[in-house]
Amino acid sequence: MTFDLNILQKTLCHAMCTEIRVREKTPELLAIDTPFTFPDSDQYQLYIKVLSGGVLRLTDMGHTLMHLSYENDIDKLREGTRGALFKQIMAETSVAEQNGSLFIDSTVENLVTNIFHMGQAITKVNDLRFLKRSRAESTFYEDLKESLYMIVPPEKSFWYSQQGQSKACNDHP
Repeated sequence: MTFDLNILQKTLCHAMCTEIRVREKTPELLAIDTPFTFPDSDQYQLYIKVLSGGVLRLTDMGHTLMHLSYENDIDKLREGTRGALFKQIMAETSVAEQNGSLFIDSTVENLVTNIFHMGQAITKVNDLRFLKRSRAESTFYEDLKESLYMIVPPEKSFWYSQQGQSKACNDHP
């Protein structure tokens, strides 16, 4: 299969550009609409703040952590394993965090690349919600059951009930 790379390039660029809109909020603040969304369909909030010296600050203005705070204790993102993962995400994507806002300073030439970096950072930070104790506990019991069944057949296990169902895996302590 062969492609005309120029046509493919033009098609991709056109398709991606139609998904992105820039709106002026104030003379110093632009909103960027992208197709990136959270699992609840809320759109990622991305803004460009015009700073002195031609620097453009791409920022979520605190929306990502606020969005996470609806169901999570944000302070836990700064502790232990979650904190280490949060710092790793920031380092991998070249994004910084200050007072709850995620941001990356950019030039016009690097803005597209940095929009993707912000999108990656927001997605990865949002995925930290999967580290809630209730989710980790649930998957732990599923993994434990699977490991035990590799050693002991299900019908001889503690979890096996009269109906042949795993009662304890559904109603674990």
